[in-house]
Amino acid sequence: MSDYKTHQAVGMLFWMWGIVLFFLMFRNQLADFWFNASAGLFLVLSFYVAMLFSIFPDIDAKETHIRKQVRGFLSQFVGLCAFTLMFVTFFSWNDIIFNLIRAVIVAIACGFLSWMFINNMKTKHRGFTHTLRFGFVSAFILFLFFFVVFTVWNEYIGHLIKLFPMELSFFLGLTAFLAHFSHLVMDRQIVF
Repeated sequence: MSDYKTHQAVGMLFWMWGIVLFFLMFRNQLADFWFNASAGLFLVLSFYVAMLFSIFPDIDAKETHIRKQVRGFLSQFVGLCAFTLMFVTFFSWNDIIFNLIRAVIVAIACGFLSWMFINNMKTKHRGFTHTLRFGFVSAFILFLFFFVVFTVWNEYIGHLIKLFPMELSFFLGLTAFLAHFSHLVMDRQIVF
């Protein structure tokens, strides 16, 4: 069984292979992209996606680094979303203190509940998260997320740095899937 550093090293090799594949697939459409500042930011972002998804299947093991990190990140993210939703939905200048307190209480409760959910999640190591299906679904969700983010980026900041939502989102999804696949190869457990 490989440790998380080995999984990340092999994930990095799959990431480099993905960059070459992506460049060959879209070299004509993205000719100008490779020579501006956003290309560097994009490569760094794709590197972090590869590092995350190369160890992501181990989220089903109780005491792994990735489970602890996701537990903390997800609880903060859910709390922030709950706060934003509560504050914006019930916003009123007349009761701003009450709305702020209510939003903070709901955010703390939602964050705590999500932390408890992940902490007490009953999973079998090398179960569902160690399948190609899980890798495909999580990569597709990541593709959709970045497609929306890059499309909104072009809407509001596109006049400064124009991004290519479909191609870049596809590459980040492909990177996530390849990194997930590298984890399955290292564990010698390629299951659909």
